[in-house]
Amino acid sequence: MDILYKFFDISPAPDFYQESGKWSERVFITLHHDDNVRTNVYLGKKLFDSKEEAELNSIEFGKQIIDGKFPNLSLKGLL
Repeated sequence: MDILYKFFDISPAPDFYQESGKWSERVFITLHHDDNVRTNVYLGKKLFDSKEEAELNSIEFGKQIIDGKFPNLSLKGLL
């Protein structure tokens, strides 16, 4: 369920925590520029009951990172 947002590919990849039975936010953000492809992975703190819910929230988390809403999570390595 990858999406394109402001020239970045957002790929949700939630992690499952066996001990709690919950899913966490995790997203890969990729930038394709000419022949270069750069990807960073970002981990969120929120937990969800279902994989689907975690995927949807991971996409929103990725959009917020791209929009600069998390100053401590940088796209610097992609640019």
